[in-house]
Amino acid sequence: MLSGMVDGMKGAFKNPVNFLREQKKAQEIVLQESFVRLNEPVGKKNGGGHRVKSVVIKDNWNAMTGQYTSRYGQQYDYTTTEMFNGQARTISSGVASYEPSIGGEENPYQEILQLSDRLPLGPANYEAIEMPVLDAFFPAPVVGYSKVTTRSIKSGDTKYGKKSRSGIGHQVTEYYTAKDYPVRHRYTSLDPESDRQKHDASMMAFFKKWSFDSRAISQGFLVETNDMHGKIKSQSSYAETDPNTRMSYTEYFYRNTGKNGLGEKFDFVHNELGGVIKPGSMGIDVELMTDVSN
Repeated sequence: MLSGMVDGMKGAFKNPVNFLREQKKAQEIVLQESFVRLNEPVGKKNGGGHRVKSVVIKDNWNAMTGQYTSRYGQQYDYTTTEMFNGQARTISSGVASYEPSIGGEENPYQEILQLSDRLPLGPANYEAIEMPVLDAFFPAPVVGYSKVTTRSIKSGDTKYGKKSRSGIGHQVTEYYTAKDYPVRHRYTSLDPESDRQKHDASMMAFFKKWSFDSRAISQGFLVETNDMHGKIKSQSSYAETDPNTRMSYTEYFYRNTGKNGLGEKFDFVHNELGGVIKPGSMGIDVELMTDVSN
């Protein structure tokens, strides 16, 4: 007991990190029980759920005529290309709107905020808070795809040397995802002006001692979400003989608040101002909550 007390007195006025280093603590790491969060080097990740690979329709024509059975349908591809180290490579076009917070190994919003509580004439206490705050207000972990390519299934029955007539090129549909319009979150620093402290004590009383301490301080947290994940961006059609030239193209435009945050304005006619046109915000829901803790 005395030995532990002496060791505690030695480190009472020292930096705890440096003190632990002097004690040769945490010198080894167990790699089998550890992990490091890195960017995915190949641009692909395994995820759950089901994706439509192909839709095939078969008729029963051979039962009536003795001829070959026809097969019709489409197959879907969920990949796209990107430039990596100066070269184009094929990667998955899937984007998760959010990743489950349980575990948090692959959640990009999961980070550690380090704090230090410095005491007068004493060592600093180092603490950590796991971000983000208000995790329940983030979107559900849904996977969407920024690019889906649809091709016709060519029949495998090429009897009599005939070519399949189902080769009609391919169609490419692009979507906006959370990569284009991510969730934004931020928080304010502790407001010094909101720091209200009060201390009452029975300084003059001798037999009846009492004291009352109170403190109030405020801090704000903001989570900005949007509904652009999964909105269609464009549709293109390509010929079977020329997969690089578009035959037709349709692009969709949205007035949204993704890139400019909540600062995108629209023109409004104000009746109370005699028809004056002024810019303002539209389609924004704000939910304000106050949490008080003791």
